[in-house]
Amino acid sequence: AQALTAMGVTIEYNVKIGVDKSLDELQRDFDAVFIAIGTMNAWNLGVDNDTIDGVVDAEQFLRDVQRVQTGEVELADLPVQKGDQVIVYRRAEKNMKCLPSEYEEAKADGVQFQFYSAPKAVVGTDHVEGLKYEKQQILEDATMVPTGEFGVVPANKIIAAIGNKPELSVVKALGVDANDDGYIAVKDMPYGLTSKEGVFAAGDIVHKPQTVVLAMREGRKTAEGID
Repeated sequence: AQALTAMGVTIEYNVKIGVDKSLDELQRDFDAVFIAIGTMNAWNLGVDNDTIDGVVDAEQFLRDVQRVQTGEVELADLPVQKGDQVIVYRRAEKNMKCLPSEYEEAKADGVQFQFYSAPKAVVGTDHVEGLKYEKQQILEDATMVPTGEFGVVPANKIIAAIGNKPELSVVKALGVDANDDGYIAVKDMPYGLTSKEGVFAAGDIVHKPQTVVLAMREGRKTAEGID
């Protein structure tokens, strides 16, 4: 934030577009509006019993880790502690949507990976006791099919690290063209222009969650489009 303000950016905190301020108000005050809201809503696991105590959202967990690093909270306050373990993944190592370095770092940290395992249900009554999974088989054409063979990974914490999606209420409040999932449509000329004149967008809210590098590149290209 300090780097941005040093360049002349004014930051207004605790302002939600569509609630505290409208897009029309922004357009009255500024020559152009740039939407870079990312994908802030976490996907639910979407399996049986996935709301009981012990199921942790990955984004919230990362925010908590950051607060520990800045000294705002104690390490003991994290929802996951030493001894909590195991990640399951429904496809193979080569299919993982992460950088190879991230996978290697996770292994070096002691994370155990269990592949070809699709989560089916959270086991437990008042608190997580495990994750029920179904073994998967990958056919030659890369189609994944269930085998009917089930197992349970014992666990007292489950981190749902399955990505994020657009906050649909905000996208609707903006009133720009978007698909049913909430991803905003933009043009190539001028680059990043939405369906509203003078309103541009880039990043995950346009191209779906990918890398920071891609979002930065698209932001730069859209800045040129705005100019």
